[in-house]
Amino acid sequence: MSGKAILASVLISILVISPVVYFVLPLLYPGMKDEITDENILLQSIYEEFDTQAILFDANLTSLLIPDTETTVTTQGNSSLIVLFDCFSLVQLSDIFTGSVSFFINLVVEGVGNITSMIYFVDLAPATGDFRFFSEDITITFKTQTLSAGNYTVGVYWYSGIDVAGENALWLNIDTYVDYPRSLWIQEIRS
Repeated sequence: MSGKAILASVLISILVISPVVYFVLPLLYPGMKDEITDENILLQSIYEEFDTQAILFDANLTSLLIPDTETTVTTQGNSSLIVLFDCFSLVQLSDIFTGSVSFFINLVVEGVGNITSMIYFVDLAPATGDFRFFSEDITITFKTQTLSAGNYTVGVYWYSGIDVAGENALWLNIDTYVDYPRSLWIQEIRS
């Protein structure tokens, strides 16, 4: 078959199939013609970074707001919030650590709901005599139910689950040379 014949058959196929795709598929799948755009789904998007260093020691068994990790959003109503919290963390284990340690991070939309993530480490061997560190990326996502118009405070809280021997801690934004900020990303979407 010559090159001209192949080109002609491709062009004829396109000319025949294009109207079928354009006119027939929407009849078979009626939802295809609905336009989904950012304007009619995404109502607003807020992104905030928090650069302050924060340290939680395992002796703190009470829930506290992580410093500077709170914001307020005003909703239009008949909408939901999708909230994403993200940060880099470092867990410090003391030289006399043995047993287990746990830290809880709680993403809260005040008056609406929350979701909790846990960092847990266990080592039942004898203490090493050296401080140990391990890193953990914390990412928490929470979607609310349909909300009415109003102001909603979004905050991130933390607490230790176990107080064990030594000075064990969870550090956020720990490096003074490299910036590892905590971030909150809030999107209001139409329900």
